[in-house]
Parts: sequence; structure tokens; C-alpha cells
Amino acid sequence: MAVAVAVALSGVAVWRPWRPAPPSVAAIECAVAAGDTGSVLRLAAARLRRRAADPPLLDVLATVSVGLIEDAGGAGVAPDVAAAVRTIAFVLHGDLSQGSSGARVAELAGRFALLAGNDDMGLSDLARAEARGAGPAGLAVPRALALLRLERFAEAVQAARSDATLSPPHRAALLILRARGELGLSQVAAARASLLAALALDPAAVDAVARLGLLALWRDHDTAAAAELLGHARRLAPDAVPTLRLAGEYAYATGDYAASAAAYGALARSGTAEAFDPVPASLGAARALIYVGDLAGARAALDAAPLPAEDPSLRYDRALLAYRGGDFNQAVALARALTYVWRDYPPLDLLLGGALLAAGYPASAAARLGHYVAQFQGDAAARGLLDAAEHGVPASPQTLQTALGFPLSQANGSTDRSGPR
Repeated sequence: MAVAVAVALSGVAVWRPWRPAPPSVAAIECAVAAGDTGSVLRLAAARLRRRAADPPLLDVLATVSVGLIEDAGGAGVAPDVAAAVRTIAFVLHGDLSQGSSGARVAELAGRFALLAGNDDMGLSDLARAEARGAGPAGLAVPRALALLRLERFAEAVQAARSDATLSPPHRAALLILRARGELGLSQVAAARASLLAALALDPAAVDAVARLGLLALWRDHDTAAAAELLGHARRLAPDAVPTLRLAGEYAYATGDYAASAAAYGALARSGTAEAFDPVPASLGAARALIYVGDLAGARAALDAAPLPAEDPSLRYDRALLAYRGGDFNQAVALARALTYVWRDYPPLDLLLGGALLAAGYPASAAARLGHYVAQFQGDAAARGLLDAAEHGVPASPQTLQTALGFPLSQANGSTDRSGPR
């Protein structure tokens, strides 16, 4: 039974539930000293729900937000503290809406809005902070991060301009965000230069190391260089989000699908990965499990993906799963709708062409496969599918599987040609 207290009001006894006092700043500071970020966020949210933000609490929130945004590259927060982060963001945003809070509350409101996944609100609050006198040092990184998430890449590059008055790690964080914007604009050489400059400023910047590793994999096709960078990332921070991301992509690119599934599975369970960087963690895990042949595990990973049902990448992986499982009509249905979204994505031509051939539509298959083979003339397996389609004969189950890079057994895995979407 809930504890209640009686309050005398005009001679009438009124029973109200007893509520404990809000957490003290001292208790929050103890959690900070213990390095328990989760407890810090939960205690801070509980305190904010009961009383206005006071300067010592704002100091704590500022320190925590730097660790989660600047130091972690804005990778997000774990699921067990997401509710606390949302509470902090909306309480601070509410204080701003009343018009009485200053630049510091506005900046923190913007930062926690980003951590809560509300990028538009974050940009709005950061703009209020600037209008109320906040300096660029605290605004540049969160603003660039929000613009990146909104795919406003040119604006993100401009927002991530480095300031010589900032500390080297802070400048390195800006350069990494700048590189991400440059990659969004397909400025690969500029992005590589920005990442190398970030490492020169901060040799411990594991995010820069990992992103250089991804460039080595998918742009340079240099697995030896990627392996060296992965080893460096593991020495710096073996369990960090960037390290796990690179590990998952490296294992996938080299055909070690079980290792890729393990790395991406760990990343998905952490709940702190960017949605697409280069692929969502849940889709990275599902993709690897499809190649391993664990179709039930892949289906579960796809079902758990925090994406709308019609998301193109999710739909593509469902088509890939259907193909791998031999349900070629379903693969055709799923993949055909993507041709209006990805008009020039060669792996989609290969997937759809193979599925059409297996489903009994050789003429349509030949058109898709011909487009793919024209771009990858050295792909003998795809050429075999095209020959079968052009002659109107069925392809063997082995040919259908190997053409998409599916290993006939886990031991003889081959690499996929698509790279990240």
C-alpha cells in the first residue's frame, strides 16, 4: 500500500501520496566520480522533474554531454538511459519555451535533444543558444552533428570549421564531422585529408582511425591497410562503436561472415550506433547472418531493426533473405519496388535478375543481368546467369547462390561486391 500523508486544509483531511525528495546534487556528483554515466543521467532526470535546473546540475550535464557528443562522436546513448535523456531534453526545452533561461540552458537543451534523437529540436535550441550569446566552442560539434543526421552535408561541412582557439581533441572532433559531410558530398579526397588532419591533432581519435579503415575497404579495396587500421583501433578502444563498426565491415568484406555478425550484433545490442554509418547495426548483423546461412537469426535481426517497414535498405535485405531461402517470387516482389528508389545500384540488378530467372522470367532477367554484367564484365558467375537467361534455360541452385556471393559452406565464403549502401 502506498504511503500517504494527511494535510489539514480548512479542517478537512486530504490524503496525498508521499513522494521522496529529489536526488541531491551531491548524489549525482558521486555517480560522476564513479564514472557511472547511466546513473548520472537517471538521477539528473529525476531531479529535473521535481525542481528547476541549478548551476551545479548544469555543470554535471555539460560534462556528461561533452563525453557523449564530442568524445563519442555523437554515437548516441544506450537503451537503458534513453528515457532519462529524453526527460532531460524536454525539461530543458520547456524551460526555454518559457523565455526565462539563458544561453547555457539553451545549449544544453540542444545537446540533449540530439542525444534523444530529435535533431530538428536540437538545431532550434542551439540557434537559441547562439542568439542568447553562447560562444562557438560549445555549439560547433552538436550543430554539425545535427546537420549530418539531417543529410544537410554542405551545411555540416561549413559548421565543422575548426577554430584554432579550441583544444586539439575538440578540433579533431570537428574535422571528423567535416570528413563525414565531405563523404556525403562524395568528396573522398577531402574527407581523407580531414581524417588524417584529425589524427595528427589527436592520435587517440579512434573514430578517425576507423573511418580511414572504411575508406581503405570500400574505396581503395585495400584489405591489408584496413586490417592494419583495425588493429590500431582495437589497441586504442577495442569495444568502442567505431572499432566494432570497422570490425563488422572488415569481416564482411573478407568473407568472415560469422565474425561480422558477432561485431554488428554487439553494436546493435549496445544501442549506441548511428542509424546509418555505413549501415545500421541491425542490418549489418542481418546481412552477415544471411551469408552465414542463419536465416532465422537474420529474420529476427531485420524484425528488430528500428526502421520503417518501407525503408529501402531494410527492404533490400528482406529481398536478399528471401533469395537466400529460395523464395524467389518474394525476392522479386521486394526488389522490384526498389528499382524506383535505387535507379543505378548494380547489386540490385544482380539480385533482381537472379530472382527473375529462378522465378521463370528469363527475358526480364536478361535485361537486369545484362545491365549488371556491362559494369562488371569480369564477374564470371553473373555472366553464367546471363547466359542462362539469354538461352531461356534454368540456372542450377548452386549457380543462383554463388552468383550473389553466398558461400556453399561457411568455410569457403566469398566476398560480396556491393560494399555499404
